[in-house]
Amino acid sequence: MELPLLTRIIVDFGTFMSQYGYIVVPVTLVVLVLSIYFLFIGKKTKKYGQAILLKVPGIKTIMIETEVSRMAYILSSLLSRGFQVLEAVAILKSSTGLYKYQKFYEYLYDSINQGVPLKKCFSEYKGISKLFPLYVRQIIGTSEETGELTKVMGEVNTMYSKMNEMSSKNLAVIIEPFLLITIAFAVGVITIAVLLPIYNLMGNITDLANPSSNPNTINDAPKTTPATDNIDRSEPRLLIVYVEPGSFPVFDEINGTQVATVNQGQVYTYSDSKDGWYKINLDNQQSGWIDGKYTKLF
Repeated sequence: MELPLLTRIIVDFGTFMSQYGYIVVPVTLVVLVLSIYFLFIGKKTKKYGQAILLKVPGIKTIMIETEVSRMAYILSSLLSRGFQVLEAVAILKSSTGLYKYQKFYEYLYDSINQGVPLKKCFSEYKGISKLFPLYVRQIIGTSEETGELTKVMGEVNTMYSKMNEMSSKNLAVIIEPFLLITIAFAVGVITIAVLLPIYNLMGNITDLANPSSNPNTINDAPKTTPATDNIDRSEPRLLIVYVEPGSFPVFDEINGTQVATVNQGQVYTYSDSKDGWYKINLDNQQSGWIDGKYTKLF
């Protein structure tokens, strides 16, 4: 019986790993380590990993809230201690490790140095909406006009610090069921791959044991003489050797000379029966008697 596709995939994968696992596992680990270094550690390449993280729901929110809180804290602290906005922005640029925010702070430093107000910088920069929420951009522009930038930045820092803490907790809560679903899916796939062949095998045995439900079995059965066990019949009856594993003797007469053997699971027609014995028609056009204790009648 041919195995189901899912089972064949699992079996083939296991066979492949048993033969080439000593190569696949080290190569996979090396590729994983190099990918982590390329995306998150290398100075010139980690910007690609950051760009990916900034598109992942949940992680993106935490990164933005962390950066907004850091910006507000640094500006509030430095401005309250007498630093000029330009000096504070220069320090702010060196405090972040995110490439996109570094580029923005460079633009912000150059714009302020040329006399451009903060409100205009936070509104005209390309992609600013992906870096800072609208509320933060509006409140920075308003506080600059009212001269309360230091106070407002302190309030923004407090608010986004709390939001960041809450988002971190929520992310952990979201990840737990995701991991459970992933593990359950993997276990379910393996379980189905194991059970499918068993159900298919049982289905085939059922079809074999009930030939009346399988037209092919009936049509393919050879035409033989009707049974003669004192019951009028218009078709031969079938029997299957099924009681115990092994091979079973077939005799030319009841308790006579053995002429052949039949194996467990084979199906035959019979043409006569007597005293619990059945005369079965063998595949080689011979016939012989088999003890009924090895058979099941259909």
